[in-house]
Amino acid sequence: MKILCPCPELFSYKALNLLKKSRLLKCNFVNMSQVEFDRLYFLYDAILTRFNHKIKFNKRIKYIISPTTGLDHIDDKFFKTKTKVISLYRDTKFLEKVHATSEFTIYLILNEIRSHGNKFELNNEIYNKKIGIIGYGRVGKKVSRVLKSMGAKIFFYDKKFRNMSLNNIFKNCDIISLHIPLRNNKNYINKSHFQLMNKNSILVNTSRGDIVNEKQLMNFLKNKKFKYLTDVVGKFLDSKIKKNEKLTNFHYSKHVAGLTRESVEKTDLRVVGKFLKYINYV
Repeated sequence: MKILCPCPELFSYKALNLLKKSRLLKCNFVNMSQVEFDRLYFLYDAILTRFNHKIKFNKRIKYIISPTTGLDHIDDKFFKTKTKVISLYRDTKFLEKVHATSEFTIYLILNEIRSHGNKFELNNEIYNKKIGIIGYGRVGKKVSRVLKSMGAKIFFYDKKFRNMSLNNIFKNCDIISLHIPLRNNKNYINKSHFQLMNKNSILVNTSRGDIVNEKQLMNFLKNKKFKYLTDVVGKFLDSKIKKNEKLTNFHYSKHVAGLTRESVEKTDLRVVGKFLKYINYV
């Protein structure tokens, strides 16, 4: 079986080495651009990648291995075929051991409120700030616990449970952090929410770029309505960044929230282990 990894620098040595040792696999682990990948990927039986490569549908692909919870980089058609997609989607118990994204979210918030101090403008504190968490799952709960321990007032909204309405969170909170999946939530956060936000409030997104209506978002950022800190962007903001357009009140950290040594190794070994176990029993 032939397996391709077009971004080996983003994977742990231990995980790649496990694949190389398998007698069932012929490995090609080499850095490729999206254009190079599109030209060659269908010649392989299995693909190992993260978000940085989009995988177009091809019926030849038997396995897709992706150490991610989101799957929007994988063509939806694969999920209607016999292709086996091995990921971290709904791997809830294991994901409790992964802390990178929640830590990075807290870093973005602290860095923003503490990075402006000088003799003319003092820093702010988390203490007593009103913080709204949209999506109260694994990451949302971890972020909440840490910020609450620092004296923040936590409000959360989730489809299953909440202690404040979505509109009231946007209307009343100093900082709002997004932790919802993209599936069924595209453009979920839009101008109806942006217009409720207070001047100098902060919107943080370490989830997925397209859960925010980026086109509508731009109008509010241009008017300096609030600040947007994001680790992820959709097609609209990505095009603006590539054109070097000046974006005000905006910080983009380039999708690195989950890329710590510890979390990368844990997640890589998890999905590679699942894959090797599966092909050895098929």
